[in-house]
Amino acid sequence: MNFFDFHADTPLVLSSDNGALSAVDLINPPFERYIQTFALFFRDGDKNPFETYKIRLNAVKQFCGKNNIPILTKIGSVKKGVILSVENGSFFAENPDFLNTIYNDGVRILSLSWNGKNNLASGVDFNGGLTKKGKELIGKMNALGMALDISHLSKKSSLI
Repeated sequence: MNFFDFHADTPLVLSSDNGALSAVDLINPPFERYIQTFALFFRDGDKNPFETYKIRLNAVKQFCGKNNIPILTKIGSVKKGVILSVENGSFFAENPDFLNTIYNDGVRILSLSWNGKNNLASGVDFNGGLTKKGKELIGKMNALGMALDISHLSKKSSLI
């Protein structure tokens, strides 16, 4: 059986004080093929989201390296692995070039907001849509071959 988990907050667990993995056993998965998305997410209003991103990314890379779990940038025929995503791209307000940074880090999925409203889009707690900056960022994502995660976007924002 093949299994793909598109939403795991494992990086939050890995970057916590205890560092214990409780979400899923990726070392000995119970499935023939198991791929999980590790969501590097931020709550709306986090004061330093890019620094938090780097801390969580480092924790994921250490865990994956220690346990010989590949961070995938293409799925192919790999039996197990991790795909990186970012939930809440609000830190792109500071610097749109962060998209190239996270892409080079291996991130292949991005959501523009996390329930709230920012300068890219409105999340599920709001009625607004995409902003001009949000549309521009989606264009850059498309050029890189990244996927847009619409799970936390408002209905209007997800009607691209």
